Amino acid sequence: MNMSRWIWVTAAVTALVVACAIPALATGSRLVRAVGSCSSVGGDSSVGGDSSVGGDSSVGGDSSVGGDSSVGGDSSVGGDSSVGSCPVIPHSLTQGRPTSASVALGAGYTGHLTVLNADGAVGYSEQPADASDVVVGSTGAISASPWLPPATYVVGGYDYDAVGDFGTWRFTLAVGGGHVSPPPAPAAPPAAGFYGSMGGQPLNQPIVGIAGVPGGGGYWEVASDGGIFAFGSARFYGSMGGQPLNQPIVGIAVDPTGKGYWEVASDGGIFAFGDAAFHGSMGGAPLNRPIVAIASTSDGHGYWEVASDGGIFAFGDAAFHGSTGGMPLNRPIVGMAADPATGGYWLVASDGGIFAFGAPFDGSTGADALNEPIVGITGMPNGGGYRLVASDGGVFAFGDAKFAGSMGGVPLNRPIVDITSTSDGAGYWEVASDGGVFAF
Repeated sequence: MNMSRWIWVTAAVTALVVACAIPALATGSRLVRAVGSCSSVGGDSSVGGDSSVGGDSSVGGDSSVGGDSSVGGDSSVGGDSSVGSCPVIPHSLTQGRPTSASVALGAGYTGHLTVLNADGAVGYSEQPADASDVVVGSTGAISASPWLPPATYVVGGYDYDAVGDFGTWRFTLAVGGGHVSPPPAPAAPPAAGFYGSMGGQPLNQPIVGIAGVPGGGGYWEVASDGGIFAFGSARFYGSMGGQPLNQPIVGIAVDPTGKGYWEVASDGGIFAFGDAAFHGSMGGAPLNRPIVAIASTSDGHGYWEVASDGGIFAFGDAAFHGSTGGMPLNRPIVGMAADPATGGYWLVASDGGIFAFGAPFDGSTGADALNEPIVGITGMPNGGGYRLVASDGGVFAFGDAKFAGSMGGVPLNRPIVDITSTSDGAGYWEVASDGGVFAF
């Protein structure tokens, strides 16, 4: 080779190296921290760059000849996994602000950790995890309860980014002195409230039933002539009061929306008001024994009637699960309650005997001596039990139902005729035939 040709080749190679090296230096921190640390010439995996001569993926650029998947790219000659390559070496992450904070007593704190030199999203791990004071989540969110006592709280742990870089972090929270009220105690389950009654007021006919508003806040009383008396949040949607009836009204059931109700007469006739829909009745049909109670399904699209012999008559989407109709009973059936958890129901006799159909048996007073007969039953809203009430106001609780008090042993102007539960099952109301209401 003559001298002039050798000089020309040398100049061309030098120009190529310079041209490749200049854009490579602009590839950022990952190139800078890799130079001289890998097993190839001057870069992570090749001459001067992450994966090829002079650049992330090709000669002088990210997306040109020798790009991500071609010669000089991430997966070819000179790339991350080919001749002359080596892995990217993780570097230590540097924590940014905040590293500390000070708050007044009772103020609480929220914030977010940061990292100055991360590649991609950053994850955080508190070590050891402690949810009792200052908490740092996996995204770096910081939270501290306003109920922390005055002290200095220090938490720390590890952080890591999308390419495997990792580091440590530390955060200090100083809570100032002073006085702050302790966290409020959990509210006690609401008991049944008293919203008024017909007690002491003139009635055309005696009260025979009571039903609570779903969601709480009120109740309805119903008289044997079909008159409706609404209290609290209960609304009046109509009644049979003042209208001729073939037989007296004996019970009431409420639509689950709280915007309607059904009255049932002893001949099985059904009278629907508000959103409560009529699904059929035993009115006009021959009965062996009179109807004594009604219960609604949990969706309000059906109901059951029960007769004093325990015969069950199902309408709408109410399913028949069995009855005591045709069976010998020690005492007549006086009440019924639906189990919303199973779709079944309980019948109660005047001696407190319980007959469960498609519902669990949680106990009864069937074998106990009673001062006065049982006149009603109310189930727990979750189906976990039931309460019975006697005509003297005595209450008997079974399953998850709790005893919250009763009128047993207290002089009454008139006997108790029915009972209904609050919407959460924590309380209940008794109603007397004169319309007096007793809340527990």
